[in-house]
Amino acid sequence: MQSNTTKNSPMEHTDATFHVAPSLGHLKHMTDRVGLVQHARLGEPFYDEGYSIDDNARALTLMCDLSQEENGDHADLADLASRYLVYVTDAWNPASKRFRNFKSAELQWLEEQGSEDCHGRALHALGHAANCTAWNDIAADARSSFEEALASTASFTSPRAWAFTLFGIDEYLQSGEDQCCAAQYRSLLARRLLNLYQLIATDDWPWLEEVLTYCNAKLPHALLRSGYAMGRDDMIETALGMITWLAEIHTGDTRNFVPIGSNGFYPKNGHRAVFDQQPIEAHAIVASSLDAYRLTSDRFWFDEAIRAFQWFLGHNHLGIPVGNPETGACYDGLHQDRPNLNLGAESTLAYLLSCAEMRNHASACRAR
Repeated sequence: MQSNTTKNSPMEHTDATFHVAPSLGHLKHMTDRVGLVQHARLGEPFYDEGYSIDDNARALTLMCDLSQEENGDHADLADLASRYLVYVTDAWNPASKRFRNFKSAELQWLEEQGSEDCHGRALHALGHAANCTAWNDIAADARSSFEEALASTASFTSPRAWAFTLFGIDEYLQSGEDQCCAAQYRSLLARRLLNLYQLIATDDWPWLEEVLTYCNAKLPHALLRSGYAMGRDDMIETALGMITWLAEIHTGDTRNFVPIGSNGFYPKNGHRAVFDQQPIEAHAIVASSLDAYRLTSDRFWFDEAIRAFQWFLGHNHLGIPVGNPETGACYDGLHQDRPNLNLGAESTLAYLLSCAEMRNHASACRAR
């Protein structure tokens, strides 16, 4: 991945944006019989830090997205999807009614239960897989696991766990009959997000937390999708306002996408961190903007998706492509003066998911 300073405007290279079909070579290199290895040192799997449900859940979601494409080796995708699904389902701890997260290189679970956020990510992936029409056996197993694990979320206090769960619920409800009262959980969790916004938001801080941290766009994105499904105009209006505010914050002097930095984030009444910039933030904006465009037909959101995606292509402060279509790998982030040259699972999946979602959107538009 060589430096390639770009001076193009964010709206150029639209054709490339839609048709990039990166290799899965690096993802496969990071995957073994257990699942997806969490971290990398440069381009090599760093087995010492083991595996996580977060990354295997995201990888399962990616396989389901790729299964919608006409071209591709679906048998190969199914094999990978099965491995990621097995990791997720094996992580379920029936004693605690929670998912475990981390597994060591020696294949030992490192806790009895993971965080609420990782539980929500697991449900997101399981709901997505339950609605995957390409593989009936995978869909059936995912649906069963989703139904068993959903009830635990009623006691959760993490807004991101609510949001991740809402994505899973949305997909699950499209897959067939509601066997676990998922619609009721959607109402519960979506109302919690809205209530939190009403409690915390102010005119100059239209947000539902006192600090912008990570995966910020997932919060209004989940509220937006749930609001449309439930016919709640108040949720839709609130969600669109939040995503619009994020778009303003993410706009740099050059009009390029500039995510919230992980070294301090952005506390209310505080200073906004610009570095380090993480690929997962670009993906969150790509996904939320594409859904906003799909639901509203407002061209603004389509342009926002392109702008965030082009961060991967080199429209960033370093002018360096972050994702590599030849290998499917992605840098672990951007420092102020250089990229993080490690090619870990989270970053690679952020890039690959963004590519898949852009292509699936383009295909859906062509099919209309």
